[in-house]
Order: sequence, then C-alpha cells, then structure tokens
Amino acid sequence: MTALKENSRKILPLLSAILLCLLLGSCGGKTVLTGDDLEAMWAVEEAEQQQEAAAAAEAGGLSIGQLGLTEASFYLDGQAYTAYGLDGTVWVECRALADRFPGFSWQTEGGTLTFSDLQGHQVALRGHVMKEGEHAVAEDPALILSESDCWVSPELLAKQLSFRYLFDAETGAGYLSPAVDTSLLPAGRSVPVLMYHAVADDPWGWEGLFMTPEGMRSHLQWLLDNGYDPIFFSDLARIDDYDRPVILTFDDGYNDNYTELLPILQEFGAKATVFVIAGNVDENPHFLTSQQVKALSDSGLVDIQSHTVNHMELTSLTEEQQIAELRDSQLMLARITGKVPCVISYPAGKYNDATLRLAPEYYDFGVKSQDRLWTMDGNFFAVNRFPLYRGDETYNLQALLQ
Repeated sequence: MTALKENSRKILPLLSAILLCLLLGSCGGKTVLTGDDLEAMWAVEEAEQQQEAAAAAEAGGLSIGQLGLTEASFYLDGQAYTAYGLDGTVWVECRALADRFPGFSWQTEGGTLTFSDLQGHQVALRGHVMKEGEHAVAEDPALILSESDCWVSPELLAKQLSFRYLFDAETGAGYLSPAVDTSLLPAGRSVPVLMYHAVADDPWGWEGLFMTPEGMRSHLQWLLDNGYDPIFFSDLARIDDYDRPVILTFDDGYNDNYTELLPILQEFGAKATVFVIAGNVDENPHFLTSQQVKALSDSGLVDIQSHTVNHMELTSLTEEQQIAELRDSQLMLARITGKVPCVISYPAGKYNDATLRLAPEYYDFGVKSQDRLWTMDGNFFAVNRFPLYRGDETYNLQALLQ
C-alpha cells in the first residue's frame, strides 16, 4: 500500500503534464510522448524530490512550530513579522533581523551564535541546538534548528546591542527598533535642531505656532540650497555621512502635520521629527488620528517620537507619574507605528534631576526648547533647539545657523 501511494504521488503530476500537452496539441513540438520524453520528465520529478529531501535534512526535520511555542505578533521597526513565544519570552528569526536591519549580521558555529550591529557591537550567545521531540524553554536565549535557521530573544539582543525592545503584556506583541549608542557620537560636534509646531494658513490657536505653508517651503528651500541635510535623531549614528546635518522637529502632533507638512516634506524629500502627545491621538479634532500617525511614520520622511501622554510639565510630577508619562507614551506610539520611540520632548521644555535619571531607561535623547545650538558633549538629555515661529523669514533662519 505504501509503494502504491508513493507511485501515485509521482504519477499524478506526470499525468497532469501529459494531459496539458494533449490539450495544447503538442509537447515541445511533438504530438506524441516518446519513451525518452517520459524518462526526462521522471528525471525532473526525481531531482525535485531530492532537493526537497536535502532541504528537509538541512533543517533537521524541525520547524519552529514543532517546539511547543505559540505565535506572537512582532514588529521589527514598523514591519510586522511572526515571532514565537513561551511564558513571556519571545524569539524572532535571525534571518528576519538581518533582512530588516542593514548592518545586522549573524553566524552559527556549533551552538554559538555571533551577532553584529551597524554600530560595530558584537555579542556571542550560547543557543540551544534543538533536537527532534524537544521543546523550548523560556530560559533559552536562542533556538538553533540548523546552521541556517535560528531564532533569538530580542530582549537579550537589546541588552547587548543597539536596539530598543518593548513587550506589550496586554496584547502579547513585541517591538524592536534600532537605538543610538550615544557613547560613540563625536564629542564637540554641533548639530542645529529646529523647533516648529503647526503648519497652516489659518491658525485656530496661538498664531505664532503656525508656520504658513509658504513659510515652511521657504525654510526648507533655504536649508537645501545651503547644503543642509535634514536627518532623524537615529541618523546621528552615522553623523560622519553628513557635512551639514540639521534636525527639524515639530511639537505636539497637530493634524496639519499630516495634511500640510507631509506634502511639503515629500515635495523636497526632506526628513522631520514629529513629537506626538500620545493622549491626544484620536481624542482631539486638532490633533493627529492614529491612521495619520501611522501614515506619517510609514512615509519614511517622518519620525514619530514622544511628547509624553498628557503634556504635563514633568517638573510638577512625582517620579512615579513621570515614569508613567515616559513609559506609557512610548508604548502607545509603538502600538500605532510598530516602532519604539527613542526621543522624548519635554513639555514646555521643563525637566529636573529625576527626569534626567529616569528618561535614559526609555529613550536615547531628550530635547528642550532653549534657544541655543546643540553641541554633543554628553548632554543627550538636554538637547538645545532653536524655536521658529510664524513670520520668521529665511534671514531669521540664517542668523540662527550662521
């Protein structure tokens, strides 16, 4: 019976091919299949079976789904992947990490996995080489199914390489995004950071916060004409790639950042950072919706970062309240964009010693609004910005930068 099933499995594809030939009226220019034709088709079928067998042998006959794990939603810097989890531990595929993050690489040697990231960090992990019938345990840092198939704990990677990791206990989803190792940034290098808010012809609030669309265009045109490169904070990891970097920031997350600002950024191909008050998303008609936040993030020209949950001055809060504002806004935005925010903008530019102690647990940078040029001297949580307002012309911008 086994032999009959095997022969049937081989014969059915062949019969299908013969039938197709008969319907078409020819088979490679012949109207009748010869014995040589049959032998050639059998040879192709045998070769395909051998390739399938070799692939199965290389994988050790195991798949990640056979290890007693459950599927988990996972986002690698905004892109959805399937991960696997057990008792709060999540494992993500090494190949997915290498595909998603330029500069990330991995290699397997026996039971040891060596990982590298774009900033030159390297870490070696002892993985569990899985065998038929075994199940993963939550303490495994990595699961090795074969030399070319491994799964690793993103939480462990984030502790030793330049990544930020969030696990959403409520939904079971995980988020992994690149971080910036600020210890590698060149001391003494100056980077101007510009602070805007809204972009609209008709202000609905304090007029000074609303750059006109034409004013915004003129600022961007002047910056590009004078050799400035608008970058994200994450691009600071490659600061030597830019002759004249500048960071454009927009506070609060007004809905005109989507309707007015995004088309202007697309027109010039320029990058900008939008600091979103997470608690206002979908709650206030003047502020961004979650769909707009996602669209901005997906555009590739806008980096969505945190402006806390409720926009309360951090200096007026207890440490526990500050933690909630820092932590919860990060998770709320990650749920929308799939990316882990790494920059916090302090409401009203106010912070205290507790803020400077707590913020590095969640972010790589903290920005204020002091009207000065930012020079990188270890002050990554007291980043100066130049405020710009409605009516500021290009000569005002030139005066600040030159």
